[in-house]
Amino acid sequence: MTDIDAATRTEPRPRVVSVLSQKGGTGKTTLSCALAALATRAGMATAILDLDPQASAAKWHDLRRANGEEDPPVFATPSSRMQALVDALGQDGAELIVTDTAPHSGADAVTVARLSDHILIPLQPSFPDLAAITRTIDIAEVARTPATIVLNLALVNHPSTQDARTVIATAGTPAAPVVLHRRVAHVNSFNLGRCAAEYEPAGKAAGELRALFGWLQGAGIVPAASKGQAA
Repeated sequence: MTDIDAATRTEPRPRVVSVLSQKGGTGKTTLSCALAALATRAGMATAILDLDPQASAAKWHDLRRANGEEDPPVFATPSSRMQALVDALGQDGAELIVTDTAPHSGADAVTVARLSDHILIPLQPSFPDLAAITRTIDIAEVARTPATIVLNLALVNHPSTQDARTVIATAGTPAAPVVLHRRVAHVNSFNLGRCAAEYEPAGKAAGELRALFGWLQGAGIVPAASKGQAA
């Protein structure tokens, strides 16, 4: 599809939210899959683009499909194909595309950021992660794409979370008010191709995920559910 075709087609462009971090170990793939799963449960036509060569999101979908669930679909692709896939999925009726990116992706990360409507930056409240986050913030600024930091894998009732908030308050990039803590439900659910809200709906991990998803919708980062279903 040419740029002219993309500009003149009548289908609305899907919202593209990319989970981006230039550091590994931030829980990027788990967050991407969980948000896409919640959007699907809310009745939103959702897809995941897996740009990480490790294809962890695609493997998550393989596990999900083995347990009888096809949606959200996952497309493992290089970043050079991202625009074409966004256009094609928009024609097929996609409302939301969540992009799971590779760490240390350099110039590719700028390309992804420019093709995104919003960037979510997962941040583990630790000194190495805080020291590395400026690289991801710089990418968002170069791309002129709005970004939000998501405190992820935080230790429960640990002062490092507030310490991290104090540090990032000077970074110029806002943080989501909901913190996702390090909980075993995230690991157990991922190993079954699920998210924590599906695996243990009444659990604390599920409550935090739903709260974050609701905040993202309220902030206009993720579109409202088209079918009025609850996540």
